[in-house]
Amino acid sequence: MGHTSLHAELASGDLIESSHLGVYGVVLKPPFIKPARAIMSLRENGGFTVVKRMEVLNDIMATYQW
Repeated sequence: MGHTSLHAELASGDLIESSHLGVYGVVLKPPFIKPARAIMSLRENGGFTVVKRMEVLNDIMATYQW
């Protein structure tokens, strides 16, 4: 099967891993549409490390001067 095939049932809370993606979705994403999701790195022991936490509204609004 190809890289675009999904062969499992998914449920709320499941994690999906993909090793064929860049982080262009974070860099090129307009912040007013949706805050960026967290970026995680898979460790050799099967665990993961949060490389960049998920953005929240305060992250987006912090760059504006009112």
